[in-house]
Amino acid sequence: MHRGLGILLDTMSSLLEHRSARLVMVGEARIRVELEAQAESLGTADCVKFEGWRPRVQIKNYILVSDLCLIRQ
Repeated sequence: MHRGLGILLDTMSSLLEHRSARLVMVGEARIRVELEAQAESLGTADCVKFEGWRPRVQIKNYILVSDLCLIRQ
């Protein structure tokens, strides 16, 4: 699994202990199934949405409505 994305899900779990939040992950990766399983095991599956691949023109909309945006290169 890509370590950074796993850390992001761990951080989401910690954040939810103190406030409500949602995490939207846009993009498709070979590790999506592993990430979904991790979210489930952390108890954050209801707060994490996996959007999958989206056209580049739609990505702008996700960025505009977010409070925080992380872009993995």
